Amino acid sequence: MAHIKRVSFSPNVVAVPAGVVFSGHFIDAEDLFRSVVVPHIRRQYMQQLKKLAPNSGTSEVRNDKNEFRVQLDVSHFTPEELSVKMLDNNVLVVEGKHEEKADEHGFISRQFTRKYTLPQDVDKHKLSSSFTPNGLLVISAPKLSIEANGNEKAIPIEVKHA
Repeated sequence: MAHIKRVSFSPNVVAVPAGVVFSGHFIDAEDLFRSVVVPHIRRQYMQQLKKLAPNSGTSEVRNDKNEFRVQLDVSHFTPEELSVKMLDNNVLVVEGKHEEKADEHGFISRQFTRKYTLPQDVDKHKLSSSFTPNGLLVISAPKLSIEANGNEKAIPIEVKHA
C-alpha cells in the first residue's frame, strides 16, 4: 500500500500518495510541492504585497484646469538618489539610481528614468517637487493664468452679406 502524505497549503487539505503517476508522468512529493504548493504560496504572497503596497512602482499624472501634478512611488530610493530636471523641449525627467545594497534576499541595485511632456499651459518656472514620508515623489506646477486685459486681445467678427 502506498504511503499517504498530507500537504496543507490552504483551508483545504490534499492527500496524495507519495510517488503517484499523473498522465503517464511519475510525480514525487517534491515535484508535487513545487508544482502545486509553491505557485499557491507565490499567488498569496503577491496578493498580500499588493494590499500592503497597492501603488508600488507606479506613477499617477493629474492635469486639471488649475494644476499639473505627478506622483511617483520611489519608496526604494532616498531623496539623495533622485533627480528631477526640466529639459528645453517641455520634458520633465525624473531619474533614480542606487548602487548595490543588501536586502533580505541578497543584493540589489535599481535605476529608472521617467519622462513626462508638460502641457503648454503649465508654469514651468513654478515647478516644485517634494518627497513624502511614505516614499512618494510629488512634482507639481500651477497652470499659467490668463490675464483679463494683459495678454488677451479681442478679435472682431466681420459679418459678410451675400
